[in-house]
Amino acid sequence: MSYPDVKQKRFLRKGEEAGTDNENFYVVDESNTTYELSAAVYYVWKLADGTKTVEEIVKQASAELNMPEEELQEPIAIIMLKLLENKLVAENLE
Repeated sequence: MSYPDVKQKRFLRKGEEAGTDNENFYVVDESNTTYELSAAVYYVWKLADGTKTVEEIVKQASAELNMPEEELQEPIAIIMLKLLENKLVAENLE
């Protein structure tokens, strides 16, 4: 899947924050597995609140990071799909 496939989807983060070591962030999922997330992945995970579409997350990230939306679309889509694959987000179908 790519950005056009996910841009209208909403994802809800799963798991709980478990701390940071100043470079990476740690999240524990529902089965008590700990994941080490880079700052970029953690940023996207935090924005996945179930209310914003991926397109809206890209727009927010673009504004906050002062980067063109086009440069963020595919990286954010890839991150979101990896988070989904690892069950750190779930699609919000509401």
